[in-house]
Amino acid sequence: MKVLITGISGFVGKELLKSILKSKKNFVYYLLIRKKYKYFENIKKNNIKFICRDLKKQDLKLPNILFDTVVHLAGTTLEKKKSIEYLVKNEIYTFN
Repeated sequence: MKVLITGISGFVGKELLKSILKSKKNFVYYLLIRKKYKYFENIKKNNIKFICRDLKKQDLKLPNILFDTVVHLAGTTLEKKKSIEYLVKNEIYTFN
C-alpha cells in the first residue's frame, strides 16, 4: 500500500511519524515536506520516501505514483488573526 502524508512536520504529523516508525506494516509512506528539515535527516527506512514540495504552489507536480491513501494534515495554523485569508490559504493547500 502506498500512502501520501502531508503536514508531517507539524505536531500531529510528527506524532503520526513516531507510530509509522514503530509499525511493522508493509506500506510505503511518501511524506510531503516543504523543505529539508534536520528533524528528518536521521530517518533511514526503505519504506519512507520524502517528497520536497510546497502546497502553496499550484504546479505541485507530484511523482507519477498512484497512492492508495492520502492523509492530509497540512494547513496554516500560526496566523495571528483568523481571517478570511487564513481560511483561503488552507483551502488552497487542500485543493493543490
